[in-house]
Order: sequence, then structure tokens, then C-alpha cells
Amino acid sequence: MRNNDVKKLRPEIPAITTDKLKSDLEKFHHQVLRPVLKFQNELILESFHAEMKRFKIDFSNISKDEKQAKIHSTFHTNQKFQMFLLGMISGLFTSEEFDFYLENRGRLKKRILEMLEERVKSQLV
Repeated sequence: MRNNDVKKLRPEIPAITTDKLKSDLEKFHHQVLRPVLKFQNELILESFHAEMKRFKIDFSNISKDEKQAKIHSTFHTNQKFQMFLLGMISGLFTSEEFDFYLENRGRLKKRILEMLEERVKSQLV
């Protein structure tokens, strides 16, 4: 029951064509990660702003280059924030998807964090 409910929450992304996807990682990226990140977008941005506030960084008053550097630094050095975001995303996986995530955790963790960083940069810089 939970698996169906979780899948119903995800927005459809019409540009995704599954017939051209070759590897299981590509399929997971497009069929699971992109919709989950889109669904969680508002919370991702709020979490990032809260993290900036926690470190007393006035994100609105810094240059574009400084913003990009802060975003990059936050996603690459702040392990607590990374784990928080990974939990926010993996909490919306089905049981089967979570098993796949655990089997491929190293590559998927890196991919998720890259996607999150790009998502934040594209909206805040």
C-alpha cells in the first residue's frame, strides 16, 4: 500500500522516454530520482536556506560567483546536510527502489547530490 501511495505523489515528467534508457542506473535516475527531486523541490530550497541561515550567511547579498561557491561547498563538505538531504529523498522511495539504492549506494549518493546541487544552483544563482 505504501509503495503505491509514494508513487502517486510523484509528478510526471513528460520528457522522460523510458525506451531509450539502457542501464538500470539510468532508469532509476529518470524514473525515480527526477520525479522525487521535483516533488521535494520546495523543501530542498527551504533546507538550503535554513543551512545558510544556520551559518549566518546572507545569501541574498552575495555575488553570483560567491553563491555558486557556497552552494558547491555546502554540497561537498557538509556531511550532515548531505545525509539530511539523502534521507529526504530516499524516504520517498518504494521498498524495491530503496533496495536498489542500497545496492548502488555509492554511485547513487554521488548522483543524487550532484542533481541536488544543480537544482539549487539553477534556482538560486
